[in-house]
Amino acid sequence: MSIRRMHAAATALLLALGAAAGGMPAPPSAAAAPAASAELVDPIMVPPPAEFQPNGSSWSPSEGTRILVTDESLAGEGARLAEELVALGLLDHAPEVAFIDPGEAETLAADLREGHEDLILTTADAPGIRVATADVTSVVVAGADAAEVFRVTRPLLQQLQAAGMLPGGSYRFELPAGQIRSLHIDIARKHYSLESLEALIRQLSWFGFTELELHFSENEGFAIESTSHPDIVSPDAHSQEEIRGLVELANSLHIRVVPSLDMPGHLDHALDAYPELRLRDASGGEVFGALDVTRPEGVEFAHELIAEYAELFAQPGFEEPVPWNLGADEFVDFGDAGQVAALAEAARAEFGPDATAYDALTGFVNDTAAVIRDEGFAPRVWSDGMLRAEQATLDEEVEIAYWTQRPPGAVPATEFAERGYRLLNVNDEYLYFVLGERVEYYYPTGDAILADWHEGVYPSVDGAPELVEDSAGGMLAVWSDIPDAMGDAEVVDAVRGPIAAMAVKFADPDSAMTFADLETALAGIGHAPEVEAPAAPDPLPTVSADGGGAEAPDADERTPSAPTMPLLVLGGAALLIVLGLGAVMLRRRSRR
Repeated sequence: MSIRRMHAAATALLLALGAAAGGMPAPPSAAAAPAASAELVDPIMVPPPAEFQPNGSSWSPSEGTRILVTDESLAGEGARLAEELVALGLLDHAPEVAFIDPGEAETLAADLREGHEDLILTTADAPGIRVATADVTSVVVAGADAAEVFRVTRPLLQQLQAAGMLPGGSYRFELPAGQIRSLHIDIARKHYSLESLEALIRQLSWFGFTELELHFSENEGFAIESTSHPDIVSPDAHSQEEIRGLVELANSLHIRVVPSLDMPGHLDHALDAYPELRLRDASGGEVFGALDVTRPEGVEFAHELIAEYAELFAQPGFEEPVPWNLGADEFVDFGDAGQVAALAEAARAEFGPDATAYDALTGFVNDTAAVIRDEGFAPRVWSDGMLRAEQATLDEEVEIAYWTQRPPGAVPATEFAERGYRLLNVNDEYLYFVLGERVEYYYPTGDAILADWHEGVYPSVDGAPELVEDSAGGMLAVWSDIPDAMGDAEVVDAVRGPIAAMAVKFADPDSAMTFADLETALAGIGHAPEVEAPAAPDPLPTVSADGGGAEAPDADERTPSAPTMPLLVLGGAALLIVLGLGAVMLRRRSRR
């Protein structure tokens, strides 16, 4: 079963530029032929549409453009879009944002012909192709909710940024529902300015990413202020208030921020303040970076940090729990009997005579995963030390960030999948961006990602990539091993190509786009507009099909009925763009 077929039931983004005389959308075969005198232009969008049926016309915003919303929940997106059109230099003044009753759609067509080149945002699905004509007056953007409407407007703005107009026709995009599109960044070993992190978040939103994983604990540093243990942080650590603002920005762009608080390894900097909590080897020496999880005090320290940062990273605006990466990678040298002596002894005491140090690690992960769930998050760990215990069974609800086959004995990705674990693809052969190119991790440009990777391609075993059909998504990992190898702004610029390439392959695993074509598109679409999330108009004004204005009705009166919205077809000579976002969720096989 191919990844493309696996995503056959995925969310579909439909963008149809056209108009009908009224009634139901016409099938694709009924679409009008392009105007003979109009030049056909391919859209410039990243990711590109899965399907584009041109009609030879085009649309551009004008000073008469209004942004009309059919649901009050979209008023904030309307206000944002209005400011973005100005920020990109497409308009001199922000358009009016107002409410329009969806039931007046056909009557509205007459008003549109009077010169209103409007953008209409609606929560309805629009899974049809509109019959095209050559006279364009409006754009309709449809999505299941505000987040989906926001993501549909990204390719619209990209095209307008690149060419100043939107080619007429019918567009279809495919982005699997629930797919994780993520970037992990190590801020523990390198200080990134707030400005650079904000630019990174906007860049992620520009390409439809859904997640930023913020890695703030490492052997060389601890990057966020701690009120419970203030002596563990780095001198240049970000304040909690700064991180709170960063989370708010990301959330406003419909991106969740995942805390990555690595434990029980990678804690050397924090343990400098608490040497008594360090794991000891058989001769009493310190094990570098390792927390002693055989002692209650060590476990309590870890869980205290989780409790503190759980409040900072709380993001109640998302329906599903936000993931929390507790790490569990590169804990100790499991092949060194001296290093693991205390762990092995504790494991045998808890799990029986056949238990090993891996059982001690797995037990800690299970206990900590329960704490993370109690705090309202979904636990995630790195793959390298997992499924290697003899007696302890890894919590089946822990998500696996699968990254490598480098450590001897690493369990293949397919074995995790066969045992029912949810896998996030962080394939280090394609998705590791290591500053200074340390340990032969060369900077990815996006070329290899386009050529050979998709979210189902996991690290190779015996020279052949592991293929996992039911992958949760993918994550580019930026590691700051040699922090001075690049400036923070340079890093943000350097990862743009890989991020864009991943966006293309997330949308179409079989895409044949070349890296040269991608670079051309990136040069055209530019960067995401720097617009803070503006407040929705309050009260939200109302426009009617006859051009009149009034106060908006009550919220419950603004909720469109299900039969009305699929019929949102404007009559006469008006030409619609319909960006439809189907809400069909990708059926994923049930987990153990």
